Amino acid sequence: MADGTTNAPYTEPGYRTGVYELSAFPTGYITAKSVGATAAQLDSTSSALAQGVLIKADKSNSSTLYVGYADTVTADAGASTSGFPLSAGEGVILPINDPSSVWIIGGAASQNYVAIGVVG
Repeated sequence: MADGTTNAPYTEPGYRTGVYELSAFPTGYITAKSVGATAAQLDSTSSALAQGVLIKADKSNSSTLYVGYADTVTADAGASTSGFPLSAGEGVILPINDPSSVWIIGGAASQNYVAIGVVG
């Protein structure tokens, strides 16, 4: 800033704050990823989320994403294994405590999404 001070984030004693990549976050994460016709884990590392995770499909996606809780999630809207559908630009908040329990699959190759979560 002009007066020589910096804009450091406020941190209360005993609390940590920050934004981190998946698998490397002590307090929170944000990531952008791409998925295709094979189910992919949101994060391969188990972490304790305090307030869940928000997943949002990229607005330029050409196909629907499907979010589920197992690697058997499918992109078939009529199947019992079909995940929760996210069309381009749509998002969902999952009140979960472990991002490694979430799986995503695309209805076509190269479908993008972002995810953000908060750990305690």
